[in-house]
Amino acid sequence: MSGDRLSTVDETFLVIEAPRTPMHGASLAIFEGAPLLDDHGRLRLHELRAHIEARLGLLPRLRQRIATVPFGFGRPVWVDDEQFDIANHVDVAALAPPGDETALLRLTEEVLMEPLDRSLPLWHFLFVTGLRDGRVALIERAHHAMVDGVSGVDVSLVLLDAAADAPPAEPEAWTPMSPPSGPTLVVDALRDRLVESLAVAAEVAGSLRRPVEAAQRTADIVSALRTVGGNGILAPRTSLNVPIGSRRRLSLLRYRLADIKRPGRSFGATVNDVVLAAATGGLRALFVSRGEPVGSAQSARVLVPVSLRDPAEPVELGNRVGALLTSLPVGVGDPVERLSRVSATTRSLKSSAEAGTTDLLLRAADLLPTCVTRFVQATVHQQPLVNSVVTNVPGPPSPLYALGSRMLEAYPLAPLGGNISLEVAVLSYDGALTIGITSDIETCPDVDVFVEGMEQSFAALGAGRALGLGVGVEQHTASRLAISP
Repeated sequence: MSGDRLSTVDETFLVIEAPRTPMHGASLAIFEGAPLLDDHGRLRLHELRAHIEARLGLLPRLRQRIATVPFGFGRPVWVDDEQFDIANHVDVAALAPPGDETALLRLTEEVLMEPLDRSLPLWHFLFVTGLRDGRVALIERAHHAMVDGVSGVDVSLVLLDAAADAPPAEPEAWTPMSPPSGPTLVVDALRDRLVESLAVAAEVAGSLRRPVEAAQRTADIVSALRTVGGNGILAPRTSLNVPIGSRRRLSLLRYRLADIKRPGRSFGATVNDVVLAAATGGLRALFVSRGEPVGSAQSARVLVPVSLRDPAEPVELGNRVGALLTSLPVGVGDPVERLSRVSATTRSLKSSAEAGTTDLLLRAADLLPTCVTRFVQATVHQQPLVNSVVTNVPGPPSPLYALGSRMLEAYPLAPLGGNISLEVAVLSYDGALTIGITSDIETCPDVDVFVEGMEQSFAALGAGRALGLGVGVEQHTASRLAISP
């Protein structure tokens, strides 16, 4: 019997992956060092592996690999990895002296460009020792074929506890199921295609029996599509959309969440609105420095993923997101006016049910002929619809622990698509808002201009200054870390 089948969206992240565009999401976390190190200063790797392996039952997908269907007759499926070995997924690396912030981020940049082994479950934890203040870092990667931004946070469940003295997990016996044979995969793929088609037919028939409901749903879709295309289907032409190279640069910002909420309360905006307004200021500064037009009507379009998961649902990996295509008013010089316009735009998009509509369209893609989906997948890296991506994931408001070690900070890191040279990922955790900016070194060497523009926008809105990365610096020091290539 075959396992769960990847959706078309999940599969797309596999198809579009290339050496210069690995498609895993990632994060960089900083932990207290002492609880994770032995008396000789070495990582308690064996205990960490045992701790994580004992919890894999929480997320069975973490012991599953991808099996492709012969001759491309269907989308791949998840099957148990009969040779699963936790050592392939949890490892350690040591920084050479002086073990400073720059060395840590350079290592993280290198790791981000390493593809995950598709013959194994698509996730990896790399603990990093040798930091000069004795702390321990963690570079976590999970492929977007397996997780979206929200369920990616859930992967940390296999490591983290809500209390420092949480009891150890009791390991459970696990017996992998034998993978299906090639012919079985083909038969199952054809059967699933038939089942999906019948389900759509049943939904259509149900709509005919409920004409008022069907008419309302149709009106919602038309309204949302009108909103998406209100400013044109294509994104404005900017220098952000160019074929990118194979080297990345990471820039990290951290703020007190309360400081970010303050301007939101003052101007009737959400935290996400404040972040988008700051990103607008960063883009405006970048375009001005590059000599690009920033007239009053100039805008940039970003894709803002929106989780459609019910928080009450059991943890389940996979992609369950909609999207808002948001126009950012880069032609507006006043930070307060930018926030006002961004807030008005996001309210309009949310009321239009656009996020749900994009989810509906993405799920409908599962029924398209393979030749059609392959064509769409092949053109993703030349997409003309958005200039960048800004993703915001709500994290836990209280501290989390690994083997009694408190996770002090956590930064989200987004992968770049083939023609998007800069992306922004945002995460809230334990009273802080952290921002990971991923850029392509070759085509966006001036990312510092964008970062400084974001900082200046936050400051102008009353959000204060950025806090320093907690590696070799005092906590709450007002500073920023961005690596030069």
